[in-house]
Amino acid sequence: MDIDSLYRDIIEIKKLNLNTNNDSFSLFVKYIHNRISSSASTYFIADESKKTLTFHSVNGANKEELEGISFSYTGIAGWCAENKRPLLVKNIKDSPLFSNKVDYATKFKTRSVMAFPCLYMDNLLGVAEFVNDESNVEFNDIVFKYCKILFDIVSQDMYIRKLESVVKELSFRSDCAINNLSGGFIGVDNEGKIIFFNPKAMEILNIGKNYVGEDIKKLSEEIPELVNILIETLKTGRTIKRGEFVLSISKAQKKIGYSTINLKTVDGAVNGAGIIFQDITRIG
Repeated sequence: MDIDSLYRDIIEIKKLNLNTNNDSFSLFVKYIHNRISSSASTYFIADESKKTLTFHSVNGANKEELEGISFSYTGIAGWCAENKRPLLVKNIKDSPLFSNKVDYATKFKTRSVMAFPCLYMDNLLGVAEFVNDESNVEFNDIVFKYCKILFDIVSQDMYIRKLESVVKELSFRSDCAINNLSGGFIGVDNEGKIIFFNPKAMEILNIGKNYVGEDIKKLSEEIPELVNILIETLKTGRTIKRGEFVLSISKAQKKIGYSTINLKTVDGAVNGAGIIFQDITRIG
């Protein structure tokens, strides 16, 4: 198991499109099970509040007998769950942690065990356990470290996928909220690139094109007053709570009421500016 093998395994695991759920970890455990030719393997679902493990998926013998059975944190898998740390037991005869209850019930003869916590951030979803029987070899440090790297990569990848999902959801909600505003809204980032341009803005300004992704200065000829106001807020950070200007559109004039805001990140850093506006011609 060298760097090239590790790279190939990472590529294959990426193809599994794993998510932060127990079925994904079961799929990953089966992949490792086949990869290292272990005699048996199990993915246990962990309940941290009750401190129990449940046989979720079993690869190898006794699958039907074991799946669905729950037990309190005991044995090597229990230690792994309790401590959230991987564990290698090369020979079970040398470990007081090993419990022979499953062996006794299934007539399996365990020789060597590896256990890995399946984590999402610091949350324990389950435990993966790989077992070699007496007819197979002992797991060694190389195999153990190799598998640990893959488990670390998968946990990190799942975390990133979850973050991406959250960001997409927040972005979708943000877009929906902005698009459904009763007034127009245009937002730019710190570089002056338009990041928000809702349908109402297009309607009020009588613009048939959505300028998202383009520089705000491209609108200077059509709506110079609005562009200048937005750029001023972007440069100085000073916002206007209530203002008005007259906009000439197709030989007609519209009276626009507006306010400007600073756009901020979740940690409060300013990352752009926005302008909210209404056509108040009839009101004025």
